[in-house]
Amino acid sequence: MEETTIIACAVAHSDERDEHALSELTIGALKASRSSFDMHEGTFPKGLRVPSGVVSVNILKPEHTTGQNLKRFYDLVHKMRSLSHPNVVGFVMARTRLPNLFFVTQYPTRGSIGTPLYQHAYLLKFIFKAARELAEGLNYLHENDLVHGHLNSQNILNFGNRMKISDYWLSNFNLETPDPKSDVFWYGALLWQLRTNEPPFSYDLSLGTAVALAQGLRLPIEDYSHDDKKSSGYLKQKLQELIDWCWMEDPQKRPTFGEIIDRLKLIEREPVENERREQEKRLAEKKLLDEKRRIEYEKYEKVCAERVSRGLPPVPFGEVKILHPTRKHKATIVWLHDNILDSAATSRKLGSNVNLPTVKWICPEAPDRSIGWYNLRDKSGLKDTDAYVAQLLDGEPDDVLKIVGGEGQGSCVALNFALKCALGLYKTKLDGAAGISSTPSFENTEKMLKDISDTNAARARANSIHIFLGAHKRYPLPMDSYHSQLTKAGFKNTSVQGVTGYDDEGYELELEDGVGISEGIRTWLERVFYWSSPT
Repeated sequence: MEETTIIACAVAHSDERDEHALSELTIGALKASRSSFDMHEGTFPKGLRVPSGVVSVNILKPEHTTGQNLKRFYDLVHKMRSLSHPNVVGFVMARTRLPNLFFVTQYPTRGSIGTPLYQHAYLLKFIFKAARELAEGLNYLHENDLVHGHLNSQNILNFGNRMKISDYWLSNFNLETPDPKSDVFWYGALLWQLRTNEPPFSYDLSLGTAVALAQGLRLPIEDYSHDDKKSSGYLKQKLQELIDWCWMEDPQKRPTFGEIIDRLKLIEREPVENERREQEKRLAEKKLLDEKRRIEYEKYEKVCAERVSRGLPPVPFGEVKILHPTRKHKATIVWLHDNILDSAATSRKLGSNVNLPTVKWICPEAPDRSIGWYNLRDKSGLKDTDAYVAQLLDGEPDDVLKIVGGEGQGSCVALNFALKCALGLYKTKLDGAAGISSTPSFENTEKMLKDISDTNAARARANSIHIFLGAHKRYPLPMDSYHSQLTKAGFKNTSVQGVTGYDDEGYELELEDGVGISEGIRTWLERVFYWSSPT
């Protein structure tokens, strides 16, 4: 190439604004050396072209500043000036006049994904965010006829909340012609490294990633303790499928980055669609249950009216199941089951699971299991149930602790009964009350709490009653709010614990963010009343 042509290229790609700004540039230490460029850290006065003032200065090595290399350098600068994408490291400016040729790009605020600062296993949700950003950036490069050809963790730069691709100019400058599907292959390797913070097959230094995959070896995506349990199974499976797709032995069977982006969008949408379908299913089930309850209410009201017409009490209580203590009797618990699915037998089973040998469990049956302990419409039957609970507890020896508890509707009755005992409406010497998943919300609940707060004797009684609130993890209700109300009223010995529920066969569920109901109650009783479980 004639010298005049080279000079013409230099002039064509020069920018007077760049030359002025570059006079303010300070070139610092060497950070990395590539085949044709040395990368240095550079600094500008803050606010000049880049907010942070820190940049990467990519200096063309002296041996490449002659002949065809100059033409390629000027063409590269021209190409980079035209690029703009949020996931591609941005071009800032260039010096296109000999003897020192270089271009300036953005500098990562947090290094690359291979730096020690980021040596930990990433969350799956973060990996999919990074996967989408990298795919968008690489797709943009491919659309602009730029194949990276050198993808690795050192040139994927972390700019805080965004990943950006660097070194995409090397193949272009070196006249390399890598297959676009090679970028897809190494993209899959990057996803693996994002998850594990180590290159694939790093356990065997004699194996390279490409060689190992060519031999048919594959690596499973493992679980980590910090994964979101709700979504980790789905995301882990989809990540494995995406990596395996990128690692197809035949390059033509590997996806394009456009196809990868479409797959990632589908992965993002699918859990949302599943949740929508689940919500519709729950609403349909609730509608059926409400209709069943409506029919049962009408049936119950007819039974009550018929009993009253015969001069009988409107509420007929069912059988009582008792779990007797196997050691010295220290406490009695009257446990009230929920209104629909549970029964006295369910309560007795809970007592067996709590397994405290000094406790007697009295497990009464609600008047009508479809209605429960009171009519939800008008609260009729609540007064009769309160009197029944008082009768059961008052029949126990004076030297044992007396506790009432329940789940669901039974919880509302138990906690409401504790308020009435604090107010002195019943003479029962109540020592504790436990409520699982529901709190009383009767018309007079707030008034009773206020009356307890305003009366010294009631506050004293409230302070002697230990309260346990089990916040149900499957059907969360504002237990923390009720805990605050109780404490303010004078129930100073109140505690809240997340608990699980039961499956359809009556077995306690095992969830990662709560203890079983029986374990929660046993722990509360042991802590508050100094009891011990049997060895």
